[in-house]
Amino acid sequence: MTAETERMPWKTIRLIFGNGDLTQGRKCIEAIARRLIHARTKHPASEWAGRGEEYGLEVIEGEVRELRLAVKLEGVQRVEDETLDVLATAVRKFNREEA
Repeated sequence: MTAETERMPWKTIRLIFGNGDLTQGRKCIEAIARRLIHARTKHPASEWAGRGEEYGLEVIEGEVRELRLAVKLEGVQRVEDETLDVLATAVRKFNREEA
């Protein structure tokens, strides 16, 4: 097994996501999971299914544009929300929900 294929312990995953902080790692993973629930409720898998490779990229690009605007014009909370939207769409792309 290589580092890319061996299973990681949950504690290691939390440390990685939290930049060395277990509690922050859990908060990060939970925030992404909650945003995935929100995204899949707002835009169900049926909207993504069969759209092809480009669709997922287009959705991510749209979320990145919203994040850029939030960074320029809005507060910290809105930037965090838009960052979570980017992450959620990227996870959906990784999971090939558009296939």
